[in-house]
Amino acid sequence: MGGREITPAQVRTFLAVDFYNHDSKHTDQAESFEPIYNTLFSFKNTVDDFYLKHLEQSYVLVDVFGVPPPNIDNKRANGAIKIGSAKLPLIKLIEGDLSF
Repeated sequence: MGGREITPAQVRTFLAVDFYNHDSKHTDQAESFEPIYNTLFSFKNTVDDFYLKHLEQSYVLVDVFGVPPPNIDNKRANGAIKIGSAKLPLIKLIEGDLSF
């Protein structure tokens, strides 16, 4: 960051969630070194054999994006930058086993 200190208010992130055949959903931006995303997504699906097999064998993709602080010169932030990804096995979520 050019040798400057960063405060928690300058750290902004959001998550993008990809599930099944739905469009990506995004959380609101959160500020902090330890952000909390109070977001609930719901997806409407037809439960058939293909969908059940997907739940047993696939995952939810969660991407983490960082939003750069505004540039001192022009007061605008550049676009979001992907800083991480996770593939969360759906079967563990269904079974309530959140010990990834």
